[in-house]
Amino acid sequence: MSLIEAGFTRRYVENPSTMACYNELLQMEFGLVRPQLKLRACNSMFTALEKSQEAIEITSEDHIVQYANPAFETTMGYESGELIGKDLAEVPVNEKKADLLDTINSCIRIGKEWQGICSAKEKNGDNVQQNVKILPVIGQGGKIRHYVSIVRACNGNNKATKIAECVQSDTYTDNQSGKHNDRRKSSLDVRTAASRTSKVSSQRRRSSMARIHSMKVEAPITKQTLDPLDEVTTLIAATVHDLDHPGRTNSFLCNAGSELAILYNDTAVLERHHAALAFQLTTGDDKCNIFKNMERNDYRTLRQSIIDMVLATEMTKHFEHVNKFVNSINKPLAALEEDGETDKNQEAIITMPRTPDNRCLIKRMLIKCADVSNPCRPLEQCIEWAARISEEYFSQTDEEKRQDLPVVMPVFDRNTCSIPKSQISFIDYFITDMFAAWDAFVDLPELMQHLDNNFKYWKGLDEMKLRSLRPPPE
Repeated sequence: MSLIEAGFTRRYVENPSTMACYNELLQMEFGLVRPQLKLRACNSMFTALEKSQEAIEITSEDHIVQYANPAFETTMGYESGELIGKDLAEVPVNEKKADLLDTINSCIRIGKEWQGICSAKEKNGDNVQQNVKILPVIGQGGKIRHYVSIVRACNGNNKATKIAECVQSDTYTDNQSGKHNDRRKSSLDVRTAASRTSKVSSQRRRSSMARIHSMKVEAPITKQTLDPLDEVTTLIAATVHDLDHPGRTNSFLCNAGSELAILYNDTAVLERHHAALAFQLTTGDDKCNIFKNMERNDYRTLRQSIIDMVLATEMTKHFEHVNKFVNSINKPLAALEEDGETDKNQEAIITMPRTPDNRCLIKRMLIKCADVSNPCRPLEQCIEWAARISEEYFSQTDEEKRQDLPVVMPVFDRNTCSIPKSQISFIDYFITDMFAAWDAFVDLPELMQHLDNNFKYWKGLDEMKLRSLRPPPE
């Protein structure tokens, strides 16, 4: 077998000079290794762009399209690859402002980002209102290499939304069309606190957040709060938080006397199992140990934080976690904003969430919201996950009856359950207050709109006396 076939690509004649060997290594580092690393990073980036649901295009300085991801092509009605090399400078045209393109160019050519509403033209000639954000990407020497445009359609045309609108038009009058938050009566301390922070000081908070976003920082306040180790922690915790889930609740496992319930003393059985198994799998095999190169102190910090986040998904502590977040984060931020716009207050708004205790609360709230976020997804996804979760609970009730165990959730009897009622109760009891508090901190208008739409959908089915996931076909 030749050396080339064996994988060798470079030949170096033996040389006793240390400097010659060092120069050879430098040449390999800059000529071979670094370009390979850049190619790998580039492949990873484009893989992420291909999978992204956001519509993204990358253009040259002259607005020649160098890349458009599938979401962008779908939004604009083009075939795959059809946009590459085309000049789309005429696409973001706002009929009410003829000099919009000049305004955009004057902004991005000096390295500033531009964001606004544009009227774009699809391939078929239809106009689409879009929220466009254009970011110049700076390369070596401070020169602008290219621009990234993030485009979001301002109107929703998906089929699920139309279904919701259909149900709403049949079951709601004009004076009932307000947001779910406004219709719901106040409940618990969380609701009162969330209302105080998200409504009374709503306008002040939004303007304060806008000032924070305009400062010379890399990301909005939530991202400023977390350091790189926190970000890794949240991703790992989210990945493992339901690891090896048996499809049964903690109460079922305790009533059945399962091995896991005995092992963890009937306390947060599943959550402790998820966290423990995650570390057993990683540390048990050197090939899988993603933590092996970490410093001891960093590893202990990361491990403790992952465990804390996974345990926070246990619903018996739900209101405790939400109350702590509201009282330790939302209320103090609202108080600082109401005190005035001094430099000291603005600095406190940024630094206050970064204390170790508050970062812990933010990470708990982050994973809790993600864990039960199905009611805040687009309607079709919300319906699909409602079906899956309901079937899981139906199966547990069936097994409890077979084994003569206490029925933990009698409402989830497949013969009598009303799925719309169960979803309404879940949203009312757990979701609304928690997401109101989280929205007051990070501002999630899209998710809150999904929540409102989904609540109206389930409410409409319930008022039509339906127990199913969808209205009957017409």
